[in-house]
Amino acid sequence: MTKDKWITWAVPVEYCPTYIITLFLAMFIMPLFVFGITFTTFGWLVNFLWFDFVFYIWYKVRITIQKTKGKDKDEGDRME
Repeated sequence: MTKDKWITWAVPVEYCPTYIITLFLAMFIMPLFVFGITFTTFGWLVNFLWFDFVFYIWYKVRITIQKTKGKDKDEGDRME
């Protein structure tokens, strides 16, 4: 179940694998192997919150695009 606000949202079940894989990449692979940095405790928290917010925005945009495509498809099939 998702909510309308970022702070109260939950990742939908169908997006869990994508969320977990990209979280692993954003938290472990990219910082260490691409940029050569490690995080402090505060850095882990900030990086996680940043990742979660970006994923939330991506999800909202994706849902909006899917709804828009669905409306366009319905309108195109009508015969008046």
